[in-house]
Parts: sequence; C-alpha cells; structure tokens
Amino acid sequence: MNPLIKSLANSSNYSSLIKQISKEDKNRLSIVGLTDSSKAWMLYGITQNTNKSSIVVCSNIFQVNKIMQDLKFYATDIEIVYLPARNLQYYDIEAESKDIANQRMYAIERILSGKRIIVVTTIDSLLVKMFPNTRYRGEEFTLKVGDSIGINKVVEKLAKFGFERSENVEGKGQFAVRGGIIDLFCINNDLPYRIEFFGDEVDSIRTFDSITQRSIDTTKQITIFPVEEFLIDQDKSEGISKDILKEYPSATEDAEAIVNGNYISKVDKYFKFFYKKTSTLFDYLTKDTIVFVDEPSRIKSKCQAVEFENKEIIESGNAVLGIEFGSTRIKAVLINDKYEPIANGSFTWENSLENGIWTYPLEQIHEGLQTCYADLKKDVQEKYGIKLTKFKSAGVSAMMHGYLAFDKDNNLLVPFRTWRNTITGEASEKLSGLFNYPIPERWSISHFY
Repeated sequence: MNPLIKSLANSSNYSSLIKQISKEDKNRLSIVGLTDSSKAWMLYGITQNTNKSSIVVCSNIFQVNKIMQDLKFYATDIEIVYLPARNLQYYDIEAESKDIANQRMYAIERILSGKRIIVVTTIDSLLVKMFPNTRYRGEEFTLKVGDSIGINKVVEKLAKFGFERSENVEGKGQFAVRGGIIDLFCINNDLPYRIEFFGDEVDSIRTFDSITQRSIDTTKQITIFPVEEFLIDQDKSEGISKDILKEYPSATEDAEAIVNGNYISKVDKYFKFFYKKTSTLFDYLTKDTIVFVDEPSRIKSKCQAVEFENKEIIESGNAVLGIEFGSTRIKAVLINDKYEPIANGSFTWENSLENGIWTYPLEQIHEGLQTCYADLKKDVQEKYGIKLTKFKSAGVSAMMHGYLAFDKDNNLLVPFRTWRNTITGEASEKLSGLFNYPIPERWSISHFY
C-alpha cells in the first residue's frame, strides 16, 4: 500500500466514512473540499480500505485523464481501467479505428473478471444501452499447449469473437494464419501471440514482437476474450432479420446484411431486435462496487444540457417529423439536428380482408395518423414540458409494401393494399424482368402495375 494512504487511517472523519461505506445497506455520501489530486488520494484509499472495486464517473474526457493520471501515482497495486463512451453508429463506415472498441472490450473483460479494479469513465458511457452482461459470461476460451482442437476450429472461434483476419498482425483484435501457425493479438495483452500447431495439437504458444517478428517468451496457455462488443449467434440472425422486416419492410438490404453476418453497423439502428432485454453499465458491476460521481453538479448540468438542446430545437421549430404507416403500427417520430429520435408516438392497427383485398379503412387511416401524432405531442409535453406547435419538415414513409391512390377530388380510387396481398404474381414477374431486379409481390409497384 502506498505510504501516503496509511496516513488517512489517522483521520477520525475518514474512519467514520469507511464504516458508512462498508455497511450492507446502500448509502449516498458527499465528500467536499477536495482538490484534483486529493480526489485520487481519497478514491484509492477508500477502494483499498474497503477491499472493493470502484467506478469513477466524470463529466468529460479531460477530467477522466486528470483522475487517471493521479490514480496511477497512488494505485500501484490496483489496475486502473478506462472505459470510453461508445460511438453510436447508424450507417456503414468504410474504415474505422478499432481503438475505442478495443478499449471498451478490455474494460468489459476486466469488469466481468471479478478482480478488484478502479474503472474511470464519463457520464456518456452510462447513457447508452448495452447487451446483457450474461452474453459475455463464459464466452472466453482458454488455449493450452497440448490441446487437441485443430487450427480451423480456432480460426472459426476468432471470427465469431470479432477478430479481424489480416496478412500480418499489427494491432489488437487482429489475427493471421500461415500454414500451421496462428498469429493473434488479444485485447488483454500487450504483445501478440504466435500459436504453432502440430496436426490438430497446440505445439507451442509464444509472445513475439510484431515489428521484428522475433519471439520474446513462451507461455503454457492463453485466455481469449471477444473483441466485438456486440455478439450474436449466427443461427439467430435470420430470426432477427425477419423481425426487422415485419416492422420495417423496406429494410431488405440491412436484413440481408445481418443474415450474412455483417450486423455490427446495424446494431444501433435496430437495437431492440437484437436483444429484447438490454442493460446499462451498472448491470455489469458487482453489487458492492463503490460508485464515485465526480462533481455531480457538472454531470447533472451536462445531462440537462442535452435536454435543453432538444427542447430548444422543438421550440424553434427545427425538429423534423417522420411518419410511417407500418403493417402493425402507424409511427410518428421527432428527430433533432443530430438525427437522433427525441420523441415518438404510435397507433396500433390490424388490416382486414375485404372483397379479397387485405386493407385498412380510410377512416382508420385518418384516425391512426391523428392518434399517433397526438401521442407524439403528449410525449413532447411529458419529456420537455412544452407544446409541439411546429416543425422544420415532415417525411412520410413511401410504403414499399402498400399504397393509397386518390383522384384530384381526394377520393380513394382503390382500397389501401398491404403487404399481405399476394395477387400480383404476374406483375411481379414482368417487373422483375424489366428491371433485372427481383420485385416482390408485396411492393407497391407490383400492385400499381
């Protein structure tokens, strides 16, 4: 233990604080009057004296860096782990740095290890949804010298864990295969491993220098943890895609990508379909983890600032309204200037068979649109305490799976046709030939033709 920490024990106030924290019932305590460096001193002392893990929540990355630097001076016997906020991704990116993803997965691995650590993060990390922590438990696998497993099974496991296959291993999260050798750079190690096979048997495991390619040391076993935060079993991808298409029939390209295993960039967009039950960072922590909130007033102000920005966008009329006539719901969503949903409303409906056509009555269409918009306005009132009176622009779903046709006097020419109608086989076949692209029977263009 750092000698500077021992001096804390001489303080009666500190001893009383430790007793309060050590109680089984949850306590919310305030510590005031600390300077930047003394915060780390107190953090480490409490973590050390209670023999518990800790997490420090900061308002921004600059404060994270300050506290981590000071903590590393005191906490020479406890690992300090940084958990960065996740970058939300709603579209495909051609090239992206894996640094943040690797840092997050390393932190998650350390948190789930059960070992005593100090995690430092920002409030942003607490505000994003995460997969259930049970998804990672038991996922890591250990490779030992003498194991009979076969190189192909290891490669298959690495691919499932999100490792990127490359010609040469240069960074964490990569692996390369050459004959009976696998080079592998795990997120929880500072050096890559070289695993040599003799037939299906692991013959040797060594660390090596990725630049010189020279071996450094030998080891008997290694534990490999996933490098991707979002893991799904391939056999579940088809069900996820079907669920997405039920609610978003036009998302055929995304659904196909998910079935083919290219789902990482689709998770944020369709989060609720991947896991019905989601978690936050707190669900990953042990029950006795001590939570330190650095400068709570600043963190509260930051959270309120997000709410204020959205409120200002709504009041100024700069929010965008989106309406979708879905097969089971009519949905209304209000979006801010960062393309983030900030309020929503909905109306549930069910089509009916009339004269051989699956359709919705025109009256119900009007009712549904009015109801879902009223529901949206109510959501705005409850969240921001203001009335929605105007918006910048509005978009209505093109209804790939159904359409409404009116004449110049606003009379409905044909019943609203939906995706359940399979009476357009001839049109679908002809259009597919004309466009050299498979046109489903349910698409509007098939019904219109």
